[in-house]
Amino acid sequence: MKNYRFKPHLAPTLCCLVLFLILVSLGRWQWSRAEYKTGLELHYQAGLQAEPLTIAEAIERGAELQGFRLQISGEFDNARSLLLDNQMEGHRPGYQVLTPLLTGEKIQVLVSRGWIAATADRRQPELMNTRSGTLVLSGKIYIPGNRQVVLKADDYSHPRWPLLVQKLDMGALAKLFDQERAGVELAPFVVRLDPEMDVEEGDEMPRNWQWMAMSPEKHRGYAVQWFGMALVLLVLYITFSLEKKLPHE
Repeated sequence: MKNYRFKPHLAPTLCCLVLFLILVSLGRWQWSRAEYKTGLELHYQAGLQAEPLTIAEAIERGAELQGFRLQISGEFDNARSLLLDNQMEGHRPGYQVLTPLLTGEKIQVLVSRGWIAATADRRQPELMNTRSGTLVLSGKIYIPGNRQVVLKADDYSHPRWPLLVQKLDMGALAKLFDQERAGVELAPFVVRLDPEMDVEEGDEMPRNWQWMAMSPEKHRGYAVQWFGMALVLLVLYITFSLEKKLPHE
């Protein structure tokens, strides 16, 4: 390299510096997400190994219960189901069906019964009723995230059941259900039924639950890619900033 000298130019240097900082920042963000998701995964696995909670225990704990098992009994209120839009099963669009379960303890719980396909004309599909009477159910607690991005806010002012929603806003839903059935508290979480639970009058709906959209390993993979791009940029910048010395230099 003694025949070359490093001679950077202002404009390329500024552009490369800005781009380099962006790439490193993206890599650090992905790495931090991987660390966060690792913590969630450990917590989730601990919940799976713990003894199933009762509804009273879950309400009393009031802590992060993502993935904890729950055993509840009650009767479904088929007249007030929700359809959570934009849910995919394989490559097919559809809805997640959630129906409140009245537990007899002045508490109702939104139970995710499974997935139903969207119709070709996007009309709301016909919902099957659940089996009547008191049912004993088991499932896992799911706490919806508060960073759900939607194109249009849900309107709860004049609900038509089944109610189509773009996201699960548990605070807004609690107010809505309080108007529908005053004095009965809505649990601040959803219960995703175990796949083997038999609750439908007909065929059971698919229940291929995914509690984490992206694994820690994927976040780390993206972080490595961003850091790699930053390194390549740095190498290219240095390479193109080298200038061959003249013979007399």
